[in-house]
Order: sequence, then structure tokens, then C-alpha cells
Amino acid sequence: MSRFLLKLSLFCLPFLAASLFLLQQREHWAAEPFYNELEHKISSLAGAGTSPRLIIAGDSRAQTQVIPGLLDALIGMEAVNVGTSSCDLITLYKALGKYRLLDGGRVFVISLSSFQINDGALEPGNLSTAYLMEMSPWDAFKVFRKNPDKALPAYQDIVRRIMQSFLDSLGIKVTKKAQARVDRPANAGFMPLEGKSTKKLALVLDSEKITHAWFKQLDNHGVRLRIFRETMRRLGKANGKFLLYHAAMSPQWRNYTRGSFVEKAETEFSEILREEAAKYPNMVFVDFYNAYRDSFPEEMFYDTGHLNLLGAQVFTKIIAGILAESSSFAHIGSRISTGEGRTGSLGTASK
Repeated sequence: MSRFLLKLSLFCLPFLAASLFLLQQREHWAAEPFYNELEHKISSLAGAGTSPRLIIAGDSRAQTQVIPGLLDALIGMEAVNVGTSSCDLITLYKALGKYRLLDGGRVFVISLSSFQINDGALEPGNLSTAYLMEMSPWDAFKVFRKNPDKALPAYQDIVRRIMQSFLDSLGIKVTKKAQARVDRPANAGFMPLEGKSTKKLALVLDSEKITHAWFKQLDNHGVRLRIFRETMRRLGKANGKFLLYHAAMSPQWRNYTRGSFVEKAETEFSEILREEAAKYPNMVFVDFYNAYRDSFPEEMFYDTGHLNLLGAQVFTKIIAGILAESSSFAHIGSRISTGEGRTGSLGTASK
């Protein structure tokens, strides 16, 4: 009997030690953004030794659609673009907090997409590790109860990082691959899309058969919406100004999805953003999904969801105008109306 208890104790000891370590480190891991590409862009473009007053951020529809050099030329503020593919608001909030960018009175232009509030969007890239760290065990159960097979892959990054930290704390060195040096991103982080994609729109407008990851098992009123709203509340307390936008979609997409559950979900997301932003004096919401439709004809889109360079130039000028005209950004000295301006990277200021 005593031998059995000894074996049982030896078996349980590693799990107990790991559990105690995880509890001790919970606050640290909860604050981590878990997005290396985003952290690289922030550290190289807006970190120590840099002083941009305007930061463009969010998902790929910020990364490819807002031109920092053109904004600088139009409103006279040094801008950088730290947008990254599928970056959601909680990941961005944690990254900005980690690099102390939320307490300097900066201006942020942030692209937000509807997958961020859908509990059913569980494909890789649509449910971030930062989101997972905000979930309680009960939250996680509710999110994964219909798709338990998605849980383990979703938590792999957390497990890997925690195990690495745990082994380091025990003095156990694990060989790491040398990381290649990554230079400062070109175009202040902006990634232009040229021309027009030849990829055809393939979207099944059936809620049971749809393969588009954003709209699978659509549930926009659950755990992720609560976390999203809490993140908005945190940003509402930050020392900064926020222009939040829901990006435009191509005429082809709008015509194809008109009257469908997809259009309803996107429109509802716009309304949620409008209601949440209205609660905080440091936020302005711009609904490009439902407004400005005539500003972006089909030839300005690279694909159904992303503007090409021509579209990005028009989009950036609209953003500059909103920043210049909104009372929420009254400290920005626009030079559009005075006829001043200088050539900006990948775009020319209007005269």
C-alpha cells in the first residue's frame, strides 16, 4: 500500500508543480499578446527611440488599406502601421499595453472585423490566444462544447510557452533555433495590394453549410462579445483617442450577400460598434461597411474584402478628413483645407 501511495505521489508531483507554477504566473500570461509578428511591428515602428503620434492598427484591413506616409502628408502627424493579419482587439490591447503606448495621448486608427465576436469562429487565425487567456474554464466549455476537437489546437501556443517557462524556472535548458534578423518593415508597416485578385467569390449562403470561417456556427452574443465589450471599456479608460472602423466590402460581395444572414451579422456588428463607441468620449466609430459605398467601386478592390493600392489611397484620404473634422480629434492640425501638403509614401496629398 505504501509503495502504491509513493508511486502515486511521484506520478502526481509534476502535475502539481506545473499547476502551482501556472497559478503563480497567471497574471503574467494573461497580459501577454501572444502574437510575435504584431510585437515585432510595434517594437520596430513604435517602440523605444521612436515617437509616432498616430498608430494604425488592427487586422489586415488596416495593414493593407491605411497609408502612414499619406496620412502624415495630409494632417502633419508621423504615423506607423502595425496592422497584422487577423489581429483582434484584445490582442492589440495587450500588445499596446505591454509597450506602454496607451498612456501617451496618441491617436489610434483601428480596423475591426466581425469574426472577433463570433463564438463559432474557431478556425486557426480566428480565435486568438489572447482571447483564450481571457476565458474562464466555463467560458471555454461554452465556446468549445460543440467542437471539442478544436480546443487542443487552440491552446497549443499557451501550453508550449508555459512549459518552456516552467522548464526555464527549473534550470532545464531547451535548445532554441536561432531567430533570423527581421528588419524594420518597409512603408512604415503598410503592405500595399496591387491590382485585382483573380480569385472568384465562392460563398455558400447557407448557415449550416457555409465554409467561410467568420460566419461558421454564428453566435455573436456569447463569450467573445462580452470580452470584446470589456476590452472596449478598457480602451475607454486609456489616455488616447481612437478612431474605430468596420471596413468596406466590395460591390460584388454586397450584391451577393444582400438580404442574407451574412449581411445581417455584419450590419449587427456595425451597430454593436456604434453603441459601444458612443459610451466613451475618446472613441469615434466610422461605419465603412454601410456608408461610403459610392466611394469604393469594384476596381478599387484587390479582393472582396481588401482594397488595392488605388482604393487604399482614397480610403486614407477619407480617414484623414475624418480625423481633421471630428471634434474628438480637435488637437490634430489638418492642412487639407489650407492647400498645404507634401508628397507622402505611396500617395500624394490633395492640394
